[in-house]
Amino acid sequence: MTVVRTIEEFDLNFQRSITQRQLNSLVEMDWIDRMYNLIFLGPPGVGKTHLSIVLGYKAVEMGYKVRFTTTDNLMHCLKTQEISRKSKGKINKILSSSLLLI
Repeated sequence: MTVVRTIEEFDLNFQRSITQRQLNSLVEMDWIDRMYNLIFLGPPGVGKTHLSIVLGYKAVEMGYKVRFTTTDNLMHCLKTQEISRKSKGKINKILSSSLLLI
């Protein structure tokens, strides 16, 4: 069973390193159009994955092309794209996306 997280579930009282204003700014997705990169850093359990997934789903709802991948999968595809049609296809899909979540 897949559980989709929402931005409303993000607990700003627990995670005080981001403000409501910053969260609202991220949800507007202006950073995608400006081609900015986001990196969420912190120890386990502080909401990095939750926030990433929420932003990914929100971007899809707004019409952006979004790809989700792991670092291992991305590195494998990058290393083998010249010899593997499957990897080349994945890299092409990534390159045609507006947002890549790793």
